[in-house]
Amino acid sequence: GRPDFAINVATRAYRFRLLNGSNSRVYKIAWEDGTPLIVIATDGGLLEKPSERSYVTLGPGERVELWSDFSSQRVGRELKLNSLAFSGAESGMMGGMMGGMMGRRMAGGMMGGSTAALPNGAEFTILRVRVDRDVKGNTSLPKRLSTIQRYRLDDAANRQNSRTFGIAMQRMMTWSINGRSFEMEGVANDEIVNLNTLEAWEHFLKDAAQKYGRPQFRLDEKVLDQIQKYSWPGNIRELKNMIERMVLLANGDHLGMEDIPEEIRLAEKTIGNVLFKLPESGIDLESIESEIVLQALERNGWNQTATSKFLNITRSMLISRMQKYGLGPAREREKIEAATEEQVSGS
Repeated sequence: GRPDFAINVATRAYRFRLLNGSNSRVYKIAWEDGTPLIVIATDGGLLEKPSERSYVTLGPGERVELWSDFSSQRVGRELKLNSLAFSGAESGMMGGMMGGMMGRRMAGGMMGGSTAALPNGAEFTILRVRVDRDVKGNTSLPKRLSTIQRYRLDDAANRQNSRTFGIAMQRMMTWSINGRSFEMEGVANDEIVNLNTLEAWEHFLKDAAQKYGRPQFRLDEKVLDQIQKYSWPGNIRELKNMIERMVLLANGDHLGMEDIPEEIRLAEKTIGNVLFKLPESGIDLESIESEIVLQALERNGWNQTATSKFLNITRSMLISRMQKYGLGPAREREKIEAATEEQVSGS
């Protein structure tokens, strides 16, 4: 990364890759003028479809890729990508010392030579974008970016006895997992995973129980199913908050559907045999139809005859929709690669 980083762009779309290379600082990234961020990928790879967010939070080592379209901006316009102010950053010995140390360094660089400390959670500008030229034509963002394989709890080798991981700070500046610090050549028995197997791992549940002095809980499989069905617009932090809330309010050592917050338990309604929820902002019917057809093709191994029977439509109707939405085993990657051939990387 470079302090006071600026880049010149044309009136077209760009693909930005942002990596948090800080060792302790958290960033809450957003455009200064409130323009939504269009997220197309994370450190896990391409998303299945673009996701609109008002801001994105990046912890150390995390990465995000944004689709930024400047085609509607006038030449001469300058936009700022900021890290917004927030509270709740890590506190205590490590948070205070590292926040002050890193704050002074970043304040001296990014903030133009100031010697004042820049604490974790302070607002500052990360990137300035200047629109300096007009170009004709523009690249549109595909509605579908990739296909992500979904795993089922039933397929886990240890579905009845999931592994648990507790992360804590044992001593100053020393993190531990299950009470053990990192050893380069040391491998404990519970750190060995059989090759080509799928396992279920638990983290937040054990941490929450230790944090609040509660017993170790057993999680009902229906709860896990509901967790997988929910869209989690608040990302992993919303999941963590829900787990902690369940642990605090639960009776006994078993967490069932009755312990899930109502807004998550009732997030989906059944219409016929289809789980479905209409968002308040409305829907894109073509996107939904495209997604249904794609999932049906994947489930049936891209066999058109089997897929048309699965969807209760004729084979010619299926082929028509595949052509309409550009669906095919090899075409999805081609579309996104062609659309993002020209890209700009920032850090």
